[in-house]
Amino acid sequence: MKTNNRWAWKTMLLIAIITTGFTSCKDDDTETTINDGDEKESAWVQNYSIEYPEGHVFYLIASEEPLTTIDISQGLELGSDVSTWFFEEYVYTIASSSATITKWSVDKVTLEFKTESVLSYASTGISATRSLVFLSETQAFLADLEEGVVMEWNPTTMKISNTYNVESALNGASSGLSMWATGYGFALNEKVAWPVCYAQYTCCENLFPQGGSTLGVFDPSSGSITYEQDNRILNAGYWPLTDINGNRFIQPNTENGFYYNYYDIDSSKYGSPYTLLKIDAEGNFDPSFEFNFSDVVPVTYGSNVVFAYKNQLVLEYDEVAWPDAYDDAWNWWGDESVSHTVLIDLASKAVEPYSALEGYRRILFRGNFDGINYYSGFIKANDKAVILKQNSVNDFTIVSTLDGGIIQNIGKLW
Repeated sequence: MKTNNRWAWKTMLLIAIITTGFTSCKDDDTETTINDGDEKESAWVQNYSIEYPEGHVFYLIASEEPLTTIDISQGLELGSDVSTWFFEEYVYTIASSSATITKWSVDKVTLEFKTESVLSYASTGISATRSLVFLSETQAFLADLEEGVVMEWNPTTMKISNTYNVESALNGASSGLSMWATGYGFALNEKVAWPVCYAQYTCCENLFPQGGSTLGVFDPSSGSITYEQDNRILNAGYWPLTDINGNRFIQPNTENGFYYNYYDIDSSKYGSPYTLLKIDAEGNFDPSFEFNFSDVVPVTYGSNVVFAYKNQLVLEYDEVAWPDAYDDAWNWWGDESVSHTVLIDLASKAVEPYSALEGYRRILFRGNFDGINYYSGFIKANDKAVILKQNSVNDFTIVSTLDGGIIQNIGKLW
């Protein structure tokens, strides 16, 4: 598992559902089945993946409460190219190979998974699948900014409302980044925004066409897109950050430390690999805010903000001694001692150990349900995948574990 886990934590989010049975025993040992007409109080869905010789396969499972231990044999298989999203009481899956979006419902009595509708977007030319954004029950968007295409569609009717041809985010730069150019999007007032991640390398190809932090802001009312550029960061990451007050930030790309060590980059043109930038309500970069993580911690590879609380944030970072040879670059992978978690005060730049998450790695926010934050990650000591529930600023509880796979996501439909 360790060889591919560096990719697994960034893998697309996928979810599915199976039926669970409930029985009770009376004192006379007579087995009685609970009335099939009783509606479940809630439906939690968990998405996990298993690595086989031919690659990762994704599965979905549903239960009335989050499963403490996930049985890998009980999930519903989705395939290897499907990402999953939640909106209202439905699950939406995107299959890149067939260029389809499938809408799924969950039966409130049996928790069975049912296909409601399938939308084909093959005619749009979109290949990116991480860019799905919902604005309402009747308006959602899928974009491929490398190709310069934005699709507007209706989640209720499962019909394409419009297809917009917009300026490409690559702007004439070298191509080959179709899987990586468009990051996870978000609603921005009545607009939609996507971070653009230019320089995700492919196997054995030192490709760095252009850098900087770019945010594509699409206005549905005009059908146009504006690209906001800021070179204070080497390359933007896929995961935008939102703090407790609703402020939004663009994080640095996880691979930035790798680029500066093995790529021919003009350091005078682009900023630090580890800078956090802030954006306003219109999608503009705030020129007054810039926080360089490398000023306060010895980060040399990945940096990921787990969560931001008031004027503080919890940062997970890797301290790696990069070898000289490009072919030996990932020899350190699997060494859990390189990963650290700290609490940083943005005003004073004070850094404190953050023991609440020091035993975990690759921690990613997965959603807030009933006022509680949930995260996915791995236990350092045994490499088991986990879902964590945040009880307070400094207290986390393991909700689910999976041995032999990766828990990609968790969601609550009702």
